[in-house]
Amino acid sequence: MSSCEPIQTRDSAEANYIVYILDGAGKIQRSEWIAAADDADALAQVEALKLPVECEFWQRDRRVGWVPACRNVADTSPGQEFPHATGRQARAAR
Repeated sequence: MSSCEPIQTRDSAEANYIVYILDGAGKIQRSEWIAAADDADALAQVEALKLPVECEFWQRDRRVGWVPACRNVADTSPGQEFPHATGRQARAAR
C-alpha cells in the first residue's frame, strides 16, 4: 500500500471559472481558476478573497461578474502580496 494520499476530485457538476485580478489601471495583473457550483457560488468565492484590487470573473467567453476592491484590507500599498501568491507571483508583486 502506498503512503500517498488519493487524489480528491470535486463534484463533476461544478463549472470552471477564471478570475482576472486587475491592477489600478484595469489591466489584468494575474488570473486564477476556481471551481463553483454556479454563478452565485463563484461570486461568493471571489468576494471571500478580499482582494485590494478589482477583479472580474468569467466562464468561458461569458463575463459573469465584477467585484470591486476590498476596502477592508489593512495595507493596499504597492508590492503587497495577495493572500495566496506564491513563488513567482509573490516576487512579481514586490
